[in-house]
Amino acid sequence: MQIAKFMDAALVPVPFDTDDQPISGGVASVMARGYPAQLARMEVDHLLLAASPEDLRDMAQRWGIPLSIVERRSKALAGHAARQITKKKGG
Repeated sequence: MQIAKFMDAALVPVPFDTDDQPISGGVASVMARGYPAQLARMEVDHLLLAASPEDLRDMAQRWGIPLSIVERRSKALAGHAARQITKKKGG
């Protein structure tokens, strides 16, 4: 039986996760590592881009994610948007 190319792991490159470093610091460190991924899966980037600092505090509390993680994602999104706008204006 012939296997389809998309089913053959030897023929299809799969991106691998290089984040395999050991974690020290206990449960809090493990949980903190998962918050950014959890926030990304929530698909709330549009809310984070338009949020005021007070809104970010409310969102962090409502979602149970540390404020620093929510603020960091909001800043990263704003920076990315600014780079895209600059790139578009430049050419």
